[in-house]
Amino acid sequence: MRRSGEHEYKPVDLDEDETRYEKPRNWLPKDYGRTGYKRWALWKVVLLIEVLNIIALATGIGAWKVGKKWKNYYQVLQMPYHHNTTSTFTVNKTDLHLALNTEEANYYWLNITRDHRNGLISLPLLLTNPLGLQGSNLTTAPGESVFQVDMFHQLHCLERIRSDLISAKWLYQLNPNRTDTDPSSRHTLHCVDYLRQAVMCTGDLTLVSTGVDLEFDHSPPRKCKDFGAVGGWGGLL
Repeated sequence: MRRSGEHEYKPVDLDEDETRYEKPRNWLPKDYGRTGYKRWALWKVVLLIEVLNIIALATGIGAWKVGKKWKNYYQVLQMPYHHNTTSTFTVNKTDLHLALNTEEANYYWLNITRDHRNGLISLPLLLTNPLGLQGSNLTTAPGESVFQVDMFHQLHCLERIRSDLISAKWLYQLNPNRTDTDPSSRHTLHCVDYLRQAVMCTGDLTLVSTGVDLEFDHSPPRKCKDFGAVGGWGGLL
């Protein structure tokens, strides 16, 4: 049995006790619970919601604009095949107003493609690369490339041929008796204008690259009439 003298008693540290059992700190604002504070807190919530609504609205408008732009791109790539019209070619000898070397005809030919931006269009590479379309080196928006509707290039080529024909002095040097009113000259210009009408009628909508020089690609696959089959069919008539 132990004696009472064997027990040791240590005095309690009052400071430590007060620290250990001090009242928990209140982290809430002093004016928490008051009507004014509640109103301010409510306004902050409302303000935050309005800011989020504005951000969502701006994001939605931006997405709508981007979506609309891409929708327009898809419409371009689909091409207006359904916009067909009926036209009558002017092949009569009495209707050569767009064939001969006149001021009216020259103005028409010079602006035949320029009035339509020469058929040029800028498209995103994300859309054209999967289709195997080769773009151009012409300057345009980042991530896009310039293409040309081939019908307008064909018209440009015809305009160049016609321009050289009506200004080629060497033709007249070979035949001094030849003039613009010579039947052969009129016939040739009629042929050029007839090809113009054929190009505008059939309208090759292939998208090709273009540039200021002759180094551009015209190799995209096209849907063409089988010339051999057409010739064979014609031989059966």
